[in-house]
This record gives sequence, C-alpha cells and structure tokens, in this order.
Amino acid sequence: MSDIEKIFSDVLALNTEDKLRLADKILASLYPTNHGVDMVWEEEAEERISAYKEGNLPAVDEEELFAKYKS
Repeated sequence: MSDIEKIFSDVLALNTEDKLRLADKILASLYPTNHGVDMVWEEEAEERISAYKEGNLPAVDEEELFAKYKS
C-alpha cells in the first residue's frame, strides 16, 4: 500500500467534521490565505446581512436561483 493510500484509508475512518477540517487545511496549504481579501469579503458579507435585515436586499428562493442557470 502506498503512503497516499494509507493516509486516505486513515482519513476515511475520521468523522465528517474532522474530514472537513483536514480538507480545509490541505486546501489552505495549496492556496494560502490572503487576509486582505478575507477582510473585504467579511465586510461585504456583513453589509449584505445588514441590508437584508433592514429589508433593502431581497432574498431569492433557492429553486428560483438554480432555475435561472439551468439550460
């Protein structure tokens, strides 16, 4: 068994939360965090949440959204 197969076998034994944490760490090692970009997106998310709560940003139903992109 190769190292990768052994590691993968070990990963399969983990619970879902731990698998997700591991996947996040692997992806972060491939694509390092840009804290400046993260801060901009955090501000944007907060602004959108506030706008939604104030009634200035309408919500779109999931089915309506996905129907828009079906061929």
